[in-house]
Amino acid sequence: MFWGMSDDLLQNLLAANRDYADGGHDAMAPVTPRLRLAIVTCMDARLMPPDALGLQPGDAHIIRNAGGRVTDDVLRSLAVSCAVLGVRRIVVIPHTQCGMYKSEEEIRAAIRDVSGHDGPARLHEYGDPEAALRRDVERVRSAPFLPPDVSVWGARFDVETGRITVEVDA
Repeated sequence: MFWGMSDDLLQNLLAANRDYADGGHDAMAPVTPRLRLAIVTCMDARLMPPDALGLQPGDAHIIRNAGGRVTDDVLRSLAVSCAVLGVRRIVVIPHTQCGMYKSEEEIRAAIRDVSGHDGPARLHEYGDPEAALRRDVERVRSAPFLPPDVSVWGARFDVETGRITVEVDA
């Protein structure tokens, strides 16, 4: 399917969904992820976790947001993943060349330019990407509502090479 010049993107998306549903959607994938794994990563379109990590439907929970940051909402999702759905492994995977590597003021200025408003109260921009990853991993590890036996590590996806490198061991 050619997406680039479509005048009706929604119709193309729905047609692709019909093909997906008719071509073998795995309705029997388990609710509990087979690998007992949750991945926190960025919403960047260059990073496709199932492809990059060889995952199949039902293997892992994938939680995405701008920057792949561990926000309160990510912790909420991880609490449900662990308590209700059996997750015991968590990996935080931001990436190189992330738009969130900008300063808070740069991001707020961009939001102001398109909306006239400053944006949400908390943006979770990076500053120092390596320090941010260490802080995010520690934030997951220290969450009192996650089970003590959860393994958490941090890695980074390189958008140029496609390689993922572990930066914070479990």
